[in-house]
Amino acid sequence: MLAIGKMIDFPSEWYLEKGVEYLVYGEGMFGRYFARPDLYAAEISKYEAQFSRFFLEKVFEDGGYEVRIYRAR
Repeated sequence: MLAIGKMIDFPSEWYLEKGVEYLVYGEGMFGRYFARPDLYAAEISKYEAQFSRFFLEKVFEDGGYEVRIYRAR
């Protein structure tokens, strides 16, 4: 298992090269960028690229907090 600070620290292909099967995105990290698109257009673009590259397997929501699980392969 790899522990990463921000998922966008690495491009999608890096995860595939490392053999990562699943990616877990917590709203606490990605949501802060989407809440301020005027300041974080570059970060949002990177997250959207990953979200479109991988297959959304499951979304968990609890109290307004979201966790997304994507399958890489």
